[in-house]
Amino acid sequence: LFMTGTRYEKSTVDQLWRCPGCGKNLPQPNTQGTPDALCEKCRPNPVASLKLRQAGLKRRVATLNSLKSIRVEKVLGKGATSAVFMVTNKKTSGQFALKVMPPSISNNNWARKSFLREAALGRALRHSNVVSLYEYGHYAGAHYVLMEFCRGGSSEEERVKAGGRLSLERALSIILPTLDGLDFLHNVKLATNLSEHDNNHSTVGLIHRDIKPANIFLGGDDGLTPKIADIGVAKFHLEGGSCDTRTGTVAGSPATMPRQQAMNFKHAGPAVDVWASAASLYKLLTGEYPRHFPQDVDPWQIVMNEKPRPLQELLPDAPA
Repeated sequence: LFMTGTRYEKSTVDQLWRCPGCGKNLPQPNTQGTPDALCEKCRPNPVASLKLRQAGLKRRVATLNSLKSIRVEKVLGKGATSAVFMVTNKKTSGQFALKVMPPSISNNNWARKSFLREAALGRALRHSNVVSLYEYGHYAGAHYVLMEFCRGGSSEEERVKAGGRLSLERALSIILPTLDGLDFLHNVKLATNLSEHDNNHSTVGLIHRDIKPANIFLGGDDGLTPKIADIGVAKFHLEGGSCDTRTGTVAGSPATMPRQQAMNFKHAGPAVDVWASAASLYKLLTGEYPRHFPQDVDPWQIVMNEKPRPLQELLPDAPA
């Protein structure tokens, strides 16, 4: 049997038609058009996607060359559409974060666009308070982004480790540099052709639209420098750039979202990020969000109908 000009023995061919994630036999040919595809059970699993990457590296797949020196160390976190792993460059010992979107999520058009948008924008953005993205690749339906590793974790993780609240000094040391990062994003000049549906050639600024403590990471040499992450739902601002948001769709986190963003998400301006930063500061200081979100109530109804609680109710000694 010949594949891509290489002769395989029968035992090797048998391995080619097994799922790299679990070893289960795959149909021939499989649905991905490549012998390295995952079975249906493993397709939603980011860890199985890493095994898929390893199988591709063994066969010297060119699209994975940028990851051939990477050793996976541990899982840093999992979300609805992706997982993040800490990895080490075996040659330089440098540490990075590898974000993986498995094949089953890649079939979701909006999730895939958001992931690819983050990859494209991240490579174009360089600021000390924004997480840097270095490499992007995909193989057999699984997408990968290699990015800056923030050894301090997220500001939300620091708050929890501190017992639920941060001191005023520490909370401000996180939020004020975050505002510097947002000022950069709101005024950066980018080419709108970063998005496949944009027809303009230039724009000014990005609106993040999902600022929250879990998206403010702590990196740098000391693991204390605030860095804005997760720009997958960011939109272009000013000069008519596209926002890649479906009509009637609201993405982001209601807990840190101002009412005007929920009402008109597609045309949200810089002010919504500033409001979300204030809501994040509120959470870091008090352990709670400005609005109360009962579990049995639709959170979007809370955003639309409830006013934020004054900070003094939860933190009476807060400076005016």
